[in-house]
Amino acid sequence: MSYAVFDIILEREEDVITMNTFSLRLHSQGLRELVREVADSEKISQNELIEQAVAHEVLLRGATLVDDLERAAERIAELTDAEYAKIVDRSLTDFAEGEGLAEPLQAHKIDIEAAAHEEREVDSLGVMAAFDSAPTYSAQTESARAKSAEA
Repeated sequence: MSYAVFDIILEREEDVITMNTFSLRLHSQGLRELVREVADSEKISQNELIEQAVAHEVLLRGATLVDDLERAAERIAELTDAEYAKIVDRSLTDFAEGEGLAEPLQAHKIDIEAAAHEEREVDSLGVMAAFDSAPTYSAQTESARAKSAEA
């Protein structure tokens, strides 16, 4: 088994090139020879050829990953849209069924005269007394407030 060690440029800053050593061991002597031949024919260093190949492969795999994620997101969105449609249909059905039911709250007219003469239960907290002592709203009260505001 043959190993080759390459120094690969990992970082580039404006006009300064920083070289970091990255040991790359090629297990195949045939691949090592191909790298040498292709680099010679392209008139670039073996390091540059390997760096370009790695960059190309990383970009390709990244693009593949992005495509896979986008397809997965589209499938999830379709499922979500289908589930949303089911929820809307179910809520419309529930609403329609509810319209056929009796009203849960029934309005009743209160006879104020009769209520005033009824005996009240004991109100230990004084809630009813607070309501009884509160001023009542009427058109006369509103006109009196308007006149006092004008003055």
